[in-house]
Amino acid sequence: MANSPSITLNERDASSYAVTTSETILAIVGFASKGKIGEVTRVTSRNDFLEKFGTPPTSSPYSSLAAYRAFNQTNQVLFYRVADVAVGDSEAALAAERVLAGDTAGDTCKIRILMDEKGSALNGSYIIVSTIVNPVLGDSTIDIKFYYKTDLKETFTGLSRFAGDTNFFETKINATSDNGGSNWFSVEVAFLGAAGDSIAWLNPGRYYIGQAAITGDAGIGDTSPWATGDTWSAANGDSIDYDFRAGTDGIPAAGGDTLIATALATSGALANTELWNYHILITPDTSVAQAEDAGVTLAEFRGDCIYIADPPYSKTYEEAADWHNGDTVRTVAFNSSYAATFWPWLKDYNPISGEYVWCPPSVFVAEKMLEVDRKWGPWYAAAGDIRGKISGASDYEASPSLAERNILYGNLNAVNPIVNFASKGLEIFGQKTLLRTASALNRINVRRMVIYVKKLIKTAMDGLVFEPHNADSWAKATNLINAILEPIRQDNGLADYRVVIDSTTNTPSLIQQSIMSGIIQLVPVGTIEIIELTIQIQAAGTVIE
Repeated sequence: MANSPSITLNERDASSYAVTTSETILAIVGFASKGKIGEVTRVTSRNDFLEKFGTPPTSSPYSSLAAYRAFNQTNQVLFYRVADVAVGDSEAALAAERVLAGDTAGDTCKIRILMDEKGSALNGSYIIVSTIVNPVLGDSTIDIKFYYKTDLKETFTGLSRFAGDTNFFETKINATSDNGGSNWFSVEVAFLGAAGDSIAWLNPGRYYIGQAAITGDAGIGDTSPWATGDTWSAANGDSIDYDFRAGTDGIPAAGGDTLIATALATSGALANTELWNYHILITPDTSVAQAEDAGVTLAEFRGDCIYIADPPYSKTYEEAADWHNGDTVRTVAFNSSYAATFWPWLKDYNPISGEYVWCPPSVFVAEKMLEVDRKWGPWYAAAGDIRGKISGASDYEASPSLAERNILYGNLNAVNPIVNFASKGLEIFGQKTLLRTASALNRINVRRMVIYVKKLIKTAMDGLVFEPHNADSWAKATNLINAILEPIRQDNGLADYRVVIDSTTNTPSLIQQSIMSGIIQLVPVGTIEIIELTIQIQAAGTVIE
């Protein structure tokens, strides 16, 4: 403290603010033709998705097509691949592999090339092996190039064919990727009997993995097709045909819904709100009650996302209404503000296969929600002429009439119709959640606005944990929340709001328990869904005042 006349400037930071944007993230649980199984994976582009999860599986391409569409509007998707990995199951996920002899004199040794990931997308990959001879020393090294489809992915140069060398090709390729090993495949070498410890690769050598040989392929060593087996043993002995095994996706003909339901468990990775943040959850590869009920339960457990439940394919409008109310298949009606459903199915174009495919509504609706969030905000309804138009769908199962929409959407029914209007085209024409009570939360835009607000407020409050429990912190919390809510009010998301965090909400008892308490009151802006105008016809000569 100064003892003589002076001027002292004290600084107090009052510039704290809350982040008021939150990019919408879509989470997809479903099948794929390659990639990690049973893990949440962040994907940042369509090319990244193809690299990590391959092309859409023929039997169930819906999750892949949903991801493709999502990347029209966003730059990140969370994808959780499920697959049956049960040993011995004919539908279990398998990795593509290739077993071949390592010399021209017979099977004095065998080499197994095994893809690191299970799935059909890696079928037809291949390696090219070439020998480089040192003209001075007379010894040789080998180069190995790996191709995924026709794309060169990895190159290993100067490898040894002698098992005792430090740069023996098996040792180098099987090293961790951080130490120069392969990200795509591994190899196993078995020397049979007392044949030695060196490999004499066929040259030129192109070895397909998970795909039958084309007769006469260079480097195969014979002109007969490979046998269709999956045998691998050091004691196989001589063989003329070399074994291969095609990778499979692990999509069971029945029971896949159980796999998806397990992935959606509230004890699983997708339930961890601190690790994985997402706003929309879809499971386009299933419409079975077990899996969809798990999706609703997960969304309610998290409290920060909305789940889109798809009706089964080829339902009439009456059957779709009965289904969501609990028909003989579902048995129990949906009833949750954290879920929504749409009807009917639409036809999409698969750019990889060049075919048109009937797809569940979530494939299109998730993309539309992402677009609305990007351009306007989640408190706007993804429905109607301005924000509900469906692009890219080539066909639709049915277009419900007004009378049929009254069944789907009227009273406490909550199936959101997708309608083809002759003058406007396809558009979403409903925005109810599956909550069956008269509440503001029975509308999707309100539920999604609240989800958006909750996420931002939580992020803002994280900075106040372990701060002093006093009026300064209460005021700071109030200001942070107001900074989040005011832009939403100005952008038609809220009609009004109020934040109370003070001594009236924080009693001495709560302070002693280190609990800061507050009340946030929100008045959402409603949407116009029914327009009733009266046209009055007056007699000729009438003056309208």
